Amino acid sequence: ALLAEDGAVVIEAPYLLDLLDHREFDTIYHQHLLYLTLTSVAAIFAPHGLHLNDAERLRVHGGSLRMTLSRSAERSEALVAALAEEARRGVGTRELYAPFLADLAAMRAEMRAMLDALKAEGARVAGYGAAAKATTLCAWFGIDAGDLEAIADRNAAKQGWSMPGNGIPIVAPEALHADPPDVVLILAWNFANEIMAENADLAARFLVPVPRPRFVTAGAAEMAL
Repeated sequence: ALLAEDGAVVIEAPYLLDLLDHREFDTIYHQHLLYLTLTSVAAIFAPHGLHLNDAERLRVHGGSLRMTLSRSAERSEALVAALAEEARRGVGTRELYAPFLADLAAMRAEMRAMLDALKAEGARVAGYGAAAKATTLCAWFGIDAGDLEAIADRNAAKQGWSMPGNGIPIVAPEALHADPPDVVLILAWNFANEIMAENADLAARFLVPVPRPRFVTAGAAEMAL
């Protein structure tokens, strides 16, 4: 109704295939419940006389799409190729999700084994990043105050409170520097390199949980894309 006859609509949204391929289960929470594909976007807009013309892959939010739509049915070569790839992958079928679900079970087992081993060694473990995604991640991995003594976050509005569901206290980053833990679990993994750079003086190992739990060094974190 609002679009001019020769106008274009440009939207960005998290991409389902990136979520599945990179095991980004923790990005699913109360305000991020919709994960689109090009196949679904084309189907959503077509009944309203708008057509998907082009799409660009972005790194935002662990992998997103920037999509261009208009009244024209013309499609770029890149879009045609991307739609064909989605069809090959089985977008729209239940089978698409089977490897993802198996990966999540494996990730949980691996993370629990790592945390339990650290606890057995007597290592002190803290978290970094009291992001919304951390709530989903902690719930799936079964992480509670017995695993993390605190979670540091730069947002002063969060400090002094605790994480929902597990009671882990949220502290200022300075608290980690005043009494350094042995291991820092980076819950805001999409900012892992930045967090490690800002806390390079900590005599601690950094543990990143996604796309698989592993210890990393500053500047070497594997991002989602």
